[in-house]
Parts: sequence; C-alpha cells; structure tokens
Amino acid sequence: MLSASILLGMATPLLADGAPPTPPAAGTAPTTAPTTPTPAPASDSIQLSNPLGTTSLHVMVGRIIRGLTGIVGSIALLMFVWGGIRWIAAGGSEENVKAAKKRIANATIGLLLIFFAYTIISAFLSLF
Repeated sequence: MLSASILLGMATPLLADGAPPTPPAAGTAPTTAPTTPTPAPASDSIQLSNPLGTTSLHVMVGRIIRGLTGIVGSIALLMFVWGGIRWIAAGGSEENVKAAKKRIANATIGLLLIFFAYTIISAFLSLF
C-alpha cells in the first residue's frame, strides 16, 4: 500500500503551490509555450574545488603512504588473528601449531618492516 502511494506520488507532478496540473480542454492549445533554459553568460566561469585539499606533491605522497600503511597494518592484524585461530584449532597437532607460530612470526616481521619503512619515508619527506 505504501509503495503504491509512493509510485503514484512520483507519477503525478505537482506545481509550485502543491496542486497537480490541469490538462488543457479538448481542442484548445496550451496557454504557455515551452521554455528553454538560457545559457549562462560567457563571463561566468565554473570553478571546481580541489578534492585533495592540497597541491603540494610531498603532502599528497605522504597521504598516500599513510593510507597504504593503514591498509597493510590491517592486513597484518588479520594475519595475527588468523595465526591465533589456527593455533587454537590445531588440536595438539605439532605440525599445525608450528605453521600457526610461523604465520604469527611472519606477521610480526612484516609489521616491523612496515613501521621502519614508514619512519624512513616520513623522515625523507620531512626534508622537503
């Protein structure tokens, strides 16, 4: 019932005062001529805002690196969780526990590499 009223509301256009338009009587021409939009004067120019917020190259590179670091850090967190789940689900199997420990160790090494790379790149970008 609600969807039918929405569809009917969309199908009947309303005038500015809220009343639906009345069709012209049979055999008569419409009272108003169709209007065409007038083009904007040539002196008006359209200005777009900068979505990046900066035009500085080192600031943009820093933002990209910061974003990628966040994504890779999230992936490292997922690897920690996955290794922990594998360790819990190992059921005492020495082989599965060893694989889970290796996954956690690799995630730790990866996280340390990301941290040091971010530190080095931040120090390099601060020189400019």
